[in-house]
Amino acid sequence: MAKDMLQTYAGISLHRVAMLPFPGECDGPASLVALPLVASCTDAQDLRKTLHSALGARLRGYRMCLDRPRERASLSLLVQRKDVLHTVCCVMRVLPHAEFGRVVKVAGAEEFPCH
Repeated sequence: MAKDMLQTYAGISLHRVAMLPFPGECDGPASLVALPLVASCTDAQDLRKTLHSALGARLRGYRMCLDRPRERASLSLLVQRKDVLHTVCCVMRVLPHAEFGRVVKVAGAEEFPCH
């Protein structure tokens, strides 16, 4: 279904990144949450660089869907539950017009496949 949508709407593209390994023993997939947001985007690479520079290692992974005609990007950021507030503050610093959705618990890597 997603493939059909991407073929029907040529201006939309989807980007996914695999989860990074967890550095500490106490951190694991059970504490991951997805933080959805929508932001203005004219260049996906610039948006990626902005997110990585603002969030660093706190960003465990993400999924990005671009709507090129509207110059918008819908993202789901994977972060540790304990880092949600800091993540929102960092994103608002670099993307002040970003709109956030409801934080959702993520079961594990199978929720955000890389391919």
